[in-house]
Amino acid sequence: MGLHRALTMRRQGSSRRLVLVLEADSTLRKRAVDMLEQGGFEVLKAENAAATLFYLEARGDEVAAVFTELNLLSPVGESSLIQSIRQRWPHIRHFRRDVAPRDDAVMSEAGDG
Repeated sequence: MGLHRALTMRRQGSSRRLVLVLEADSTLRKRAVDMLEQGGFEVLKAENAAATLFYLEARGDEVAAVFTELNLLSPVGESSLIQSIRQRWPHIRHFRRDVAPRDDAVMSEAGDG
């Protein structure tokens, strides 16, 4: 299921319209933010895990989803961050941008685990 469709479905049953974008690359972060804002979402921007947690501490109850770059963090770091988010804010969906060897971006909803 695509990010916009999943969030639109979530949005219909909830007042949450806020998405947090965690992306180290400023160009890719801007693209993700632009896409989400064009879809009618309010967006918070974070360039690292610390900023992500800062925003979630302040506005976690409002956030519908976190969008991350798959390789932004080490596998342990990403797993730990996402696990923390799921435990503290179970309503937040996680989407990640996977980068194939040819730099073709693929967006997917992250599964459990």
